[in-house]
Amino acid sequence: MLENSIEHEYFQLEVAYKQFLHLLLKNKKADDPTLKVLLYSGYSRVIQHLWELMKAQVCYKVSKTQSEKENVVEEFIVRALESSAEQYDDETTHPQSKAINLTKYESFAKDLRIHRNRVSGHVLSEKFSAYPLSDFW
Repeated sequence: MLENSIEHEYFQLEVAYKQFLHLLLKNKKADDPTLKVLLYSGYSRVIQHLWELMKAQVCYKVSKTQSEKENVVEEFIVRALESSAEQYDDETTHPQSKAINLTKYESFAKDLRIHRNRVSGHVLSEKFSAYPLSDFW
């Protein structure tokens, strides 16, 4: 069931995020190379599960075939961010920020996809040079 997939991805995202935060606190107290690798891997999992959760949402709310199109998933993310901003009245209070925010949302969605693709087990030189995870952070 698709609902189970969405629930599973959300759970995986939540666990990865909690682990990342835990490692982040430990990293502030120690300068351990192993901890840094675990921190990198943890953040990679956050990115991966966030993207997969969004894909599952597109599959559920739009269609399975559309969920395989990166531009459709990116657009879904942009709309979700716009909806969140509207709920918090940000764009209503500051109308000029709507265009600025749209650009930021589009950039975030694209960067999320690119970084998710780069950190998910690919052994590429670009993994660390052209697309450093710290830039996305």
